[in-house]
Amino acid sequence: MNTNDFDYVLPEDQIAQTPLRTRELSRLCVVDRSSGSLSHRHFKDLNELLKPGDLLVLNNSRVVRARIPCQKEGSGGAVEVFLLEPPGSTAQRRFRVFFKPARKAQAGRRLRPLLNPEAGYFEVLEQGGEEPGLVEWQGKSDLDAGALECLGVMPLPPYIKRERIPNYAQSKIDSRYYQNIFATEAGSAAAATAGLHFSQKLIAQLKKKGIEFTEVTLHVGAGTFLPVKTESLEAHAMHHERYHLGADCLAQIQNAKREKRRVVAVGTTSVRVLETAFTDGPRGLQASPGWAETDIFIKPGYHFKVVDALITNFHQPKSTLLALVSAFYERSKILHIYESCVREKYRFLSYGDAMFII
Repeated sequence: MNTNDFDYVLPEDQIAQTPLRTRELSRLCVVDRSSGSLSHRHFKDLNELLKPGDLLVLNNSRVVRARIPCQKEGSGGAVEVFLLEPPGSTAQRRFRVFFKPARKAQAGRRLRPLLNPEAGYFEVLEQGGEEPGLVEWQGKSDLDAGALECLGVMPLPPYIKRERIPNYAQSKIDSRYYQNIFATEAGSAAAATAGLHFSQKLIAQLKKKGIEFTEVTLHVGAGTFLPVKTESLEAHAMHHERYHLGADCLAQIQNAKREKRRVVAVGTTSVRVLETAFTDGPRGLQASPGWAETDIFIKPGYHFKVVDALITNFHQPKSTLLALVSAFYERSKILHIYESCVREKYRFLSYGDAMFII
């Protein structure tokens, strides 16, 4: 399958640069696969669209301040350090990173965090370039998510334009809104953006109606921003991501499938966990709880074992995430829907609007 088969025209002015302050007022494109119908609603309308007994699967991974503005010792030149797999609660010292610009991060250089130079420095072990580099943290203590709160800024995707160090007001907004309200497990380099539309008010309404919730953890790596560079989609190498499936979630999924209730994945990260962890056999869906890794590449032709409906944001052209959504529905129909939503002036990508495929 050719990567160009997943292309569409995305006007730059429809790439959302700021979040909506009222999360559930984002628009929602509702796609019914059985009838082929398409309707334009708002995210708060999930209270009408979901049915009692539906099971929503959320990714509770929390975004870490993995983007660290630094300056070179001696020259004072600016270099950004982006941790590919940021630490959660466990502190560590060595990290795979992207440098920006990579040419300024020669091996042996010391890079001090601009926001707190006295905390320590990164020693560049490998410069990298197109491939990730390697740094070792030399500081008063090892780095964990808590320490990064004083060193880094929110790792927004490159298509959301910000100053190198955002002003205080913008930084506060991004810190609040580029984070799911239910996120508790630190370790992601990017938000699981389909969940950004949920508010406490909406979740309370859904629970009151009889909608069930469960959580998985998938720590999103910086590889999620990497474009597909191969002409053939199959030739693209997927990045690995760590995930956790709890015993309670496992039981809830099995019960829902046994009782023929819908399993609704909130975001492509939840899809990747469920479709990796579960196998379908003579005894029904089985999985082992605990931590594991996934590099699953879901594209057209894939048979979904677990997920019955999908809530997702709109994705970049020629991306693995668009391929995943095209596996859940027909590629040509998904592209037609995307084109329709461009005409309808939807807001796209991380801070943008959402789609509900049933």
